[in-house]
Amino acid sequence: MSAHIAHHAPVRGERQRPWLPAALAALLAVALYAVTIGANYIFDDVGILLNDPRLTEPALWGEYWTQGYHDGVDNLYRPLTSMTYALQWSLHGLEHPWAFHLVNVLLHAAVCAAVAELARRLSDARVALLAGLLFAAHPIHVEVVAMIVGRAEMLCALGTIGGMLLMLRRPIGIGRVFAITGCFLLALLTKEQGMLFPLLLGFFAIGLWINARRAGRPITLTPLERRSLPWLVLLLCWILAAYVYLREHVLPLKFWWDRTFLDWTINPMIHAEGLDRAMMPLVLLGRYTQLLVAPWRMSIDYGGSVIGWSVRSDDPYLYLGAGAVVAWFIATIIAWRLRDGIAVFALLALAATYGIVGNIVTLIGTNFGERLMYIPSIFFILLVSWWLMRLPRRAVVVIASIVLLLASVRTVSYAARWTDRLALYEYSLEQQPRSIRIHMLVISELQSRGRLEEAEQSAARAREVEPQYWSIWVQSALIAMELGKFDEAEAFLTRAMELSPQPGIAAMREDIPQRRAEREEK
Repeated sequence: MSAHIAHHAPVRGERQRPWLPAALAALLAVALYAVTIGANYIFDDVGILLNDPRLTEPALWGEYWTQGYHDGVDNLYRPLTSMTYALQWSLHGLEHPWAFHLVNVLLHAAVCAAVAELARRLSDARVALLAGLLFAAHPIHVEVVAMIVGRAEMLCALGTIGGMLLMLRRPIGIGRVFAITGCFLLALLTKEQGMLFPLLLGFFAIGLWINARRAGRPITLTPLERRSLPWLVLLLCWILAAYVYLREHVLPLKFWWDRTFLDWTINPMIHAEGLDRAMMPLVLLGRYTQLLVAPWRMSIDYGGSVIGWSVRSDDPYLYLGAGAVVAWFIATIIAWRLRDGIAVFALLALAATYGIVGNIVTLIGTNFGERLMYIPSIFFILLVSWWLMRLPRRAVVVIASIVLLLASVRTVSYAARWTDRLALYEYSLEQQPRSIRIHMLVISELQSRGRLEEAEQSAARAREVEPQYWSIWVQSALIAMELGKFDEAEAFLTRAMELSPQPGIAAMREDIPQRRAEREEK
């Protein structure tokens, strides 16, 4: 095993300042995302932090290890992520959201540094600098960094890249085996994509083997490594098996769940059948490809009618997704034939990490979300940086400067919107006017600010967008009751009952006479 996938002559200054690419990437990340430190709790932060009673009750912290990440039907299990929230609460409470955001910014900076360092050890300082800066500046990462619960993505990424960096240190003794295993546990217990850790290390080894053959330097293991590496394989396999057994047979957190409990406005693919179910992943891949290459339209939600559940022959995302698949296969074949270990590793890792969130085999929680591309984008950017450096130096400087400038401007402008909930929701609604979830977020925020007339108008527009969604009728009824329009509230609840008969809705409707009487008494 070689310490480097690629053999190269050191770039001037690389030996004197090997830390420079990582440091510059981290500094750029902090500079771009400093604006988010003053943000409040936003979007999923409210449900996972503010509305979780376990967070403020230390006696309940043990439940993070025996129950789900939240009360969603997707059975997420992220105990280490939750414990970071609990630790911070014990230090400064919930009155200082800036402290949570500061940790997120620093975590992103650490991931950027790790990406740069991985690229440096695989190639050279030039590739490292470009990869680190591109990862720091890419706008698709704003949701992860600006939303506190995006921390799961960053912790998982740190564990994954950390394990790869440790693999590149020779020789690999028993101490390093335990360190790599610790990285696996970090990735596994912070986000579900951590299950891919052993597979990614396998792809990493393939990349090493390919380049060793190309260089004519076969991989030779030291006696220490012959004793240690089997233990690494066993530990990774045992831990993964134990994790699966724990989820399936001990904890109430099975990987498969009843899809009828999923909300179609969050994951509309539950309605997809037949050919649509087979082709919709291509549409999603097309959308993700566009966000990776040209992220000009960004939003906190893409569910419901934004993506839908049927494939149209005139949908450009369908052809973009199909083109991405073809391009991946061609690139992988070329990289293999050229014995380009870095490219083969990056392409395989990109496919694996995307596959777990791309709704290709199963429905996993959120149908589509910018934050889901945080880890896959590591390997996409590594691949782009590696190949871009094959161009003439002047061309690289010009292209990289333009891309970094545009990406940085887009990142800062979008991140700044996350400092105000209503401003973000309204902006997202402009980008995706068919998203009923964003309509409801705007309505809720207007309600919380006492702007009931505006909330009422927004609710009317939302009912026009998705008249068949029961929840918007319930939300409309709550606004009407606050305004004292009880007849309208009763009509809204009646319509909600027609769409989705639920005891809770019936109880709200039966409670209207009492609410009316209480209001008249005042």
